[in-house]
Amino acid sequence: MPGGFQAGAFAGGGLDGVLVDMQHGMIGYRDMVEMVQAVNAAGSYAIVRPPLDDFAMVSRALDVGAAGIVFPMINNAGDARQLVDAAKFPPVGGRSWGAYLGQAQLGLSKEEYLATANGLNAVFAMVETVAALDNLDEICAVEGVDGVFVGPNDLCISLTGGEAADVNHPLVQEALPKILSAAKQAGKFAGIYTASSGDVKKYAAMGFNLMPGLTDVAFIGQGVATIEGECGE
Repeated sequence: MPGGFQAGAFAGGGLDGVLVDMQHGMIGYRDMVEMVQAVNAAGSYAIVRPPLDDFAMVSRALDVGAAGIVFPMINNAGDARQLVDAAKFPPVGGRSWGAYLGQAQLGLSKEEYLATANGLNAVFAMVETVAALDNLDEICAVEGVDGVFVGPNDLCISLTGGEAADVNHPLVQEALPKILSAAKQAGKFAGIYTASSGDVKKYAAMGFNLMPGLTDVAFIGQGVATIEGECGE
């Protein structure tokens, strides 16, 4: 949901980071700026998922202080290079200078930010299709891609030819070790969407590094159900 107040509340609640979802959420550019600032002010890390194919939003999110990018539907090395080009400064990418807000929030001079930004900002390429699985080694080999991030619902849709969107589908579960192995061999991080604390524990034990946990709506729903259960009718 859009809004800095709740984003800051989640960040201040002890989470390592908050993912601002511009792809499937109701969050626009101004909302994203407010939410990134609120998360940073709470001492946490803001990660932004831009809309599909909106590579311009990558640098805009980093400019205002996002610490990381999770970019949807990266299917091959060419897609990955486009992502890096928007996210990393030369010589790794082709990001344009304009990080005034991000620079100020970190308390860095222009020179300090330019010298460290490529290492400060984590860039994850989402693996969500059969094509991405087929090109996994090439995606992981692209310099500037810091990790891969599994979108299990879309991956299931792709693997089953549109017959299912089940994060626990056997075809999805069979693909996860391959994804983890490719990331590890390339020295990259691996993330995955999760929908419960049980999922977080399960995938952390498998070796995944980044797991969002729950959506804001799910957190609220669980909170309401807990209060209702404790208070009864």
